[in-house]
Amino acid sequence: MNQLNIPFDKTDAEGFKVIVETIIHHLIRSFDPDEVSIIRIKNWFDHKWLNYSGNY
Repeated sequence: MNQLNIPFDKTDAEGFKVIVETIIHHLIRSFDPDEVSIIRIKNWFDHKWLNYSGNY
């Protein structure tokens, strides 16, 4: 398996980085895919979502 270099940035929490890397590595080990794509969704769950109840 090639070394996986996930491009995190300074806003990513260290605990989040560990969780993402662990999940990706386990999935690669389990399924041995030919390619892996990781998509960053920036600011999807920011402060505006904290009190969202699902009602309009």
